[in-house]
Amino acid sequence: MEVRMEIEAYEYTAGPLGDRWLNEIKQGRLTAAKCPSCNTIFLPPKLYCPKCRSRVVDLIQLGKGKVEYMITVGVDDEGKELDHPAKVAIIRFPNTFGGLVHYVSDDVEEGDEVLPEFREERRGSITDIVRFRKA
Repeated sequence: MEVRMEIEAYEYTAGPLGDRWLNEIKQGRLTAAKCPSCNTIFLPPKLYCPKCRSRVVDLIQLGKGKVEYMITVGVDDEGKELDHPAKVAIIRFPNTFGGLVHYVSDDVEEGDEVLPEFREERRGSITDIVRFRKA
């Protein structure tokens, strides 16, 4: 008997602010949301500020991020060994609440400043960022 997870029955959307954020990625820009009331900058963007719950409409461009924590992954999500291990990191940005988990290049270490490396052809997805590389 095949088991189907309930999550497969739904179609999820990024929402109005998330759609704008993904469009910025499509244009080769990494942005974060900025609250108009308390000026909190946060990533990933949400329609309401995680600190004061005000409605958020603005996105601001981010600069360099910093690798806070990193692991090397040697198997895929099915347990198969990868041909080339991948480095995955938690990346935080100055004065920004939250951050991203993403691939980093082989030469990146914890504490390094990084910048996103975008695909040439983009479709408006987080996977348009191939990896983060040393800044």
